[in-house]
Amino acid sequence: MVRKKKREIDHKWVKNNNDSISIIFSYQKKRYQFAPVQGGDFMNDQDRAIATQIARQIELDIKLGKFVGLDPWLPKQLQSEAEDLTTIGDIWSGYMTAKRDKVSKASQVSVWRQTDTCLRMIDKKNKVLGHYLVKSFTPPAVIKLLLNDYAPSVVARVLSDLHAACNLALKRELITSNPLSGYQDYLPKPVKSPRSKACYSQTEVQIILETFKDNHYEYFVKFLFLTGVRPQLAIALTWSDIKKDKIIFNKGFTNGEHTPGKTGRETHFPIYPQLGELILQVFQANQNNIFSLLFPSQKKDYINLRSFTKNVWRPAITKLVESGKLSKYLPTYHCRHSTATFLAKAGIPSSTIAALLDTSERMLNKHYLDSQELTKVAIPDFLGSRMDVTGFEPVTPTMSTWCSNQLSYTS
Repeated sequence: MVRKKKREIDHKWVKNNNDSISIIFSYQKKRYQFAPVQGGDFMNDQDRAIATQIARQIELDIKLGKFVGLDPWLPKQLQSEAEDLTTIGDIWSGYMTAKRDKVSKASQVSVWRQTDTCLRMIDKKNKVLGHYLVKSFTPPAVIKLLLNDYAPSVVARVLSDLHAACNLALKRELITSNPLSGYQDYLPKPVKSPRSKACYSQTEVQIILETFKDNHYEYFVKFLFLTGVRPQLAIALTWSDIKKDKIIFNKGFTNGEHTPGKTGRETHFPIYPQLGELILQVFQANQNNIFSLLFPSQKKDYINLRSFTKNVWRPAITKLVESGKLSKYLPTYHCRHSTATFLAKAGIPSSTIAALLDTSERMLNKHYLDSQELTKVAIPDFLGSRMDVTGFEPVTPTMSTWCSNQLSYTS
């Protein structure tokens, strides 16, 4: 028996399905099958050529990591029907696959995970949305539902991600319109927190440090104030990061996973005398833990920042506020604000502060420096007279006398 030579135009995924044409393949443990040519005849060379071209393009998309499903390859009528059954979860999954190499690991762990949680909650709680089908995913209903469990800022961030995912799907012609277009109009107006740039005064910092004295986290809290480092970087700090005259920050620990830090950059912080004394104290008190961490938790592993803030920091600070020893409660992260403001008051240039804290001068001024604390300075007698600032009246010599003297110097 002579075996017929296989047609050169056929692709291995192009199959004869009862004389019609099907493309059948598996990807990531999932089997795909569809008819690439509506009414296609397997015995028709032209129909098979079209099917083969589509199969090769899909194979190339898979190799390049661009495969997002079959929708782009379905005939228009079937594509319309498929869109009716497309869920926001499908769109979001395709977006994450496309952006995985372009979004920081930290954002994937924290922000993306939160979006996943919100989508699961929508699917579980709100059957009116039809398991979050694209066609029924309307901003008013979604926002109303999410606001029952999440802060407006969280809802805005989640919808921003989903909106971007829908835009990508629209660009790829997976959907014909973005269901979240104009979602911003339905969000509650943001209320800026008055504590967004607030920090503790140096006196208040001393009170906080005294409160944490002999606490397991005493050195951790003091380190945050002495360096202004992001807490996630301090948590991941190991003894191999401590050099003779500097500390190397090149990793973080967030939500139970290691990350490259917020910016992904390696930064160096100088070890000045007071910081050096603290590191020596830490070494003497804590030489043995399984991860060689400078600041292990009470369980000898990585500190859970959310748990620390909720169970350690917040109760201690709230008690100080209630007793009148502190003026306000600020989250753990605001240790960084305090350090930035103290360095600015000490006259260190903003460019240097920004470099030390691994941020930009714009972000420093916008988010970290507490203007109220910065203005608490002793203004020198630069006019040659001492002013009574309460009544704004000059003490001796009088302002007119001072002006006359200045004029006589120039005459």
